[in-house]
Amino acid sequence: MARHRQSGDQVAPTVPACVRGFVAAFNSGDLERQLSFGTPDLVMTTADEWPGGGRYAGREEVRRFVTEFLETWGSIRYEQLAGENVGGRLVERARWVGSGRSSGVETAVDFYSVWTVRADLVARLDVFGTRAQAREFARAASAGD
Repeated sequence: MARHRQSGDQVAPTVPACVRGFVAAFNSGDLERQLSFGTPDLVMTTADEWPGGGRYAGREEVRRFVTEFLETWGSIRYEQLAGENVGGRLVERARWVGSGRSSGVETAVDFYSVWTVRADLVARLDVFGTRAQAREFARAASAGD
């Protein structure tokens, strides 16, 4: 995997085009385009403490989750902050920045994503509250490959 320098001289993996496209489509509000960057059997898991948190398998379930997730936000964007390759997966520090639909209160939430890419498409997106959890998941998943 190619590498590039990020701020603070941290070496991070180059983010695959399908991950960049997935995030850009989400941020533009184009759910169909977002899903086109995923495999038909795309799996998304989110932390249980998140609203609607759980495991979603297949584009239809992911579509339903994202649609319901967006209903609580007046605006929201996904920011990609830093990443590293762990077991052939991209472990990325990320941030949700948004405002509540009803309250209008602005908030930012940091978290960690583990991106699994297969055949140049996103096959899995697993979200964790801590870097340690994300790295542990990526290592275990690579051992099972």
